Amino acid sequence: MTRLWERLMVPVRIFWRFGDNHGFALASNIAFSMLLSIFPFLLLVTGVTAWAGGDALGNVLQDLLSVLMPDAIAHILQPDVDAVIAERTRSLLSLSLLIFLVTLTSLVESLREGLNRAYGYYERRNILSRRLMGLVAVLGAIVVMVAVAAGLFLAPIAWSIARNHLPWLEDFTITFEVIRLGLTIPILTAFLVASHRWLPMRVIEWRDLWPGVLTTLVLWWVTAEGYSYYLSHFAQYAKVYAGLAGVVATLIFLHIISMIFLYGAEVNAWRIRWRRIQKTRISRLELEQEAASRG
Repeated sequence: MTRLWERLMVPVRIFWRFGDNHGFALASNIAFSMLLSIFPFLLLVTGVTAWAGGDALGNVLQDLLSVLMPDAIAHILQPDVDAVIAERTRSLLSLSLLIFLVTLTSLVESLREGLNRAYGYYERRNILSRRLMGLVAVLGAIVVMVAVAAGLFLAPIAWSIARNHLPWLEDFTITFEVIRLGLTIPILTAFLVASHRWLPMRVIEWRDLWPGVLTTLVLWWVTAEGYSYYLSHFAQYAKVYAGLAGVVATLIFLHIISMIFLYGAEVNAWRIRWRRIQKTRISRLELEQEAASRG
């Protein structure tokens, strides 16, 4: 009974440590950085995608928001995203590139600080090396998003060709929700694994990554579904925040998923500490058994 109670209390203890590590404040910082980075990131990715595959491929990115975000948040941001993408110019991309990169790498810095705090690491790398790593992370994310856009662009063509040669595929038409899960889960999993593995001061072992990653994915899905339902049935942000209602709703959602992200890191940190304690206990028992055998 005692062991069962201890296991049930583990999530509560992890959440308590999350609060002790200033997780709420750090999540606010990450959420604000994410809100500032959404449009510069989409603008950069759209520019690269349009350059690589023309406007037809670049326009596919306008539909990615509904794939990666809950419907309620996507509907809020979609008009502004469409306006930003429609107004993009080469001069904007070239003159503002430095500002965009600083904004995006600042988001990486916020994620790094939150992870270091959760894992109990002190950052010793200088700001230049950290910003360069942030730039590599941004470029990697751009490559992933371009690949996803290309996949969305080519998928209908490939599906149409396959149906012409294999008519029986008509009975297995892929729904939008299946496509969303098929794209979102690998992207989010790759993002979480890469973040936990390489952003903190010390590299986290692969076996210590998965508890936090899986916890984050499950809680993100529950949050997305629950928050969408809340916005569509109960939220009254427009009456309180007027024209800022959409921004506030988005910021609250980003704050919640940022807290979940840091909570996942706390889950991994708890596993690492638990493994160390178990290893210490085993070593102590072995020493005691060895001493008893000698005596």
